[in-house]
Amino acid sequence: MLIAYGPQANPGTVQDAQHFSQHCCEAAAALHCNGYVMRDFRLPNVLTRAGVEGDYIVVDLEYAGPTGQPWDPVLLTDWDGNTLTMGVYDEMSDMYQIGVMICSLDLWQTVTRPRLLSEFVQLLLAKQVTASEALCHPWIVSDPQS
Repeated sequence: MLIAYGPQANPGTVQDAQHFSQHCCEAAAALHCNGYVMRDFRLPNVLTRAGVEGDYIVVDLEYAGPTGQPWDPVLLTDWDGNTLTMGVYDEMSDMYQIGVMICSLDLWQTVTRPRLLSEFVQLLLAKQVTASEALCHPWIVSDPQS
């Protein structure tokens, strides 16, 4: 089945941001359980389904590859000095990049429970949570309206 996906993701609500986070972590988990990493988690590589809020897909697997590979000294777009783990791009590097993406979303003033979002992002940026673990985090599973 062919599904039309439209513009780059731009979650505008807390619920959309949760779905965005969930779908990115699901994509990472699928890759990681098969020994691969995305290497290019950034907003232009996450699209939203045309006309459907909260439905996101990760695209552009051009740089995807086996985990744990040493990386050329040239950093990809949106990478910083914390992306690599001792010169290697691994699963935690993907999670870090998801955290960087979430930080770039313009939603921090609209979050009713900012502690959960902040805790989630801090775990990602500290490389302390796997994709599978992230999918169980309260920020992902909680009701944004409560």
